[in-house]
Amino acid sequence: MIDYTNIKDWVKYLWIFPCILWLFTACSPKNYPVGKAYVYENKIQFKAILPAEERKSIETNLYNYLDDSLKVITKRIVGFKRIINPPVFDSFNIERSKTYMKAYLNSLGYYYATFDTVKIRIDTISQKDIRVFTHFAINANKQIKLDSVWYDFKDSALQVLA
Repeated sequence: MIDYTNIKDWVKYLWIFPCILWLFTACSPKNYPVGKAYVYENKIQFKAILPAEERKSIETNLYNYLDDSLKVITKRIVGFKRIINPPVFDSFNIERSKTYMKAYLNSLGYYYATFDTVKIRIDTISQKDIRVFTHFAINANKQIKLDSVWYDFKDSALQVLA
């Protein structure tokens, strides 16, 4: 005769195995380029003496100025990050991204912002899975704001128009 009390105890924990399997597959990239290095994650650190929420806002906007070939498109599935069609890594795109970011910072008044470091880390998971992590560290330096602009013309008629 079969003792059903022990089976009921065992069946109650049966749902754990599919959850663990799903956990390992949920965070993996989908449709990654096989055998080529691809961008897995980008990190931007903006160093400035600003309130935390303003600095965070600038960092978020700097992500928008990454070159399209460096942007990682992610999708959240039940709290887990899923990377969809990651871009193939090319170091030329880093220089182009730096140019875009510098132009954005100039528009905010950070004319002397410098890129302290741009780190590239390559993790080889297997011969087919090569992940690239980028980290941009930007020092804001001094922000220049113009509060007023005036013109001083020699001709009084032009001065009135201005």
